[in-house]
Amino acid sequence: MAFSFLSLENEESFVNKIESTISSMGVENKLHSVYSVESALEAAKQISIDVFIVNVNLEDRKKGINTAGIEFIKELREIDKATPIITTGRLADPVKTVAMFNDLKIFSYLEKDFENEHLKSELEKAVEYVESTLFRKRTIAFKRKGSIKVFPTKNIFCIQRVPHGKKQILVTSYDDIINEVVTETFSIKSSLGEILDQFENSKDVLRVHQSWIVNPKMIRGLDLAREEITLLSNIRVPIGDTYRRDLRPYFKNESL
Repeated sequence: MAFSFLSLENEESFVNKIESTISSMGVENKLHSVYSVESALEAAKQISIDVFIVNVNLEDRKKGINTAGIEFIKELREIDKATPIITTGRLADPVKTVAMFNDLKIFSYLEKDFENEHLKSELEKAVEYVESTLFRKRTIAFKRKGSIKVFPTKNIFCIQRVPHGKKQILVTSYDDIINEVVTETFSIKSSLGEILDQFENSKDVLRVHQSWIVNPKMIRGLDLAREEITLLSNIRVPIGDTYRRDLRPYFKNESL
């Protein structure tokens, strides 16, 4: 399984520290580094994030406060009640901090001078929690020759509608039993849009083409020259003009 992290931090040295720690964890990952509450909220609404790392001492010069990270967490919890949040920094009143963090369901709290190994340990705990609690129960089922196969959502790489009027889809997924990536054919009643509606969480899937749906956590690269995105296992998927804008949150530095 690939994991998606979001870091809300405005000090470059700590951004680098977070990046290097996540890289050392040995899990497939995508790190979204953002520097403002606005960017963090936009990402949280559009992208499926597994773990948030938030600097509670983040400054907001427009509002004249240095607790913008806390304001972000409060807003995040209005739309996301469960995703683990690891905070960094220090607030003035420890007693009030503990009470507030309990209310906001903070997963872990690190002082700003945290060591890489400490952060790594907490991230590993958060990843384990995500794996075991949040997403294991999310599944989707497809029909094939009178039978039904159930997939864990996290295992799906992409879904392609078979062209030329055939009411079939190709589902590429990781098979936990044989430990391989496989592609299987299933029947559908009508449109790819109805497949999207079957997913329990809309952020688990992303339509990138009239005939293609992908798991955003599997996205690894962009090839604008070929009009393609690359998924894990070097799976290439075409990009449709209608859906380019939906890919922008994943490739902020590209002119999509």
